[in-house]
Amino acid sequence: MQSQIERSSLGKALPHTCIPNGIDTALFAPDLERSSERFTIGFVAANLNDPNKALRRLIEALSYLPADFDYQLLLVGQQKQAFDFSLPEHCEIIQNANSKTAMINAYQRMDALVCSSSIETYPTTLMEGFSCGVMGFGFEVGGVPEILNAMQTKAIAAFDTKAMAAALLDYANSKCNKMALHEKARTVFDAQITARAYSKIYDQLLNH
Repeated sequence: MQSQIERSSLGKALPHTCIPNGIDTALFAPDLERSSERFTIGFVAANLNDPNKALRRLIEALSYLPADFDYQLLLVGQQKQAFDFSLPEHCEIIQNANSKTAMINAYQRMDALVCSSSIETYPTTLMEGFSCGVMGFGFEVGGVPEILNAMQTKAIAAFDTKAMAAALLDYANSKCNKMALHEKARTVFDAQITARAYSKIYDQLLNH
C-alpha cells in the first residue's frame, strides 16, 4: 500500500504514512500443549463459497501435494452451498466460530493458514494466525505481502498453486516453532503499536 501511494500522481508529493491494523496479541496466542496427528492446513472465510476468497485455488494447490503426505484441511466459515469441487479425504468444517474464543481455538489447531484470495486488503486472519503460532501463506495480492514481509517470509507469485503446494510441503518438513512466530507477531501486529503510531501522527499534526 505504501509503494502504491509513492507511485500515485496524487499521493507521491504529499506526506504519507501507512499504519497497519493491529490485534490483541496477548489474547491470540498458541496452545503449546495441543498437538495433531496430521499437519493441519487452515482456511478462513466468512463465506467459504465466496469466489474472491478462492477456496478452489487452495484445493488445487493441495492436489499437487505428494500422495503419501498426511495432512488435514480445516475450513472455518459458513458453507452457503455445495462446493463444485471435491474436498480432501481428511477435512473438517467449523461453521459456528462466531467469537474470538472460537476463532482462537480454531487457529490453535492449525499448523499453516492459507490466504488464497483473488483480492485482499490487509487480512486480519493472517495476523491472528501468526499470533497463534500458525505460519501464514498467501499470494502477492493486496496487503498480504506486507504482512508476510513483516514476519520475514514471502508471498507467493499470484496465482502459482504449485508453488503454494511446495511452500506448504517445505514448511511441514521443517521444525515448527509456534512460540517464535507468536513472539515475532507481538513485535509487529500488536494493537498498542498501531495506537502509538496514530498518536505520533496526531502529535505531529497538532505541533505543526
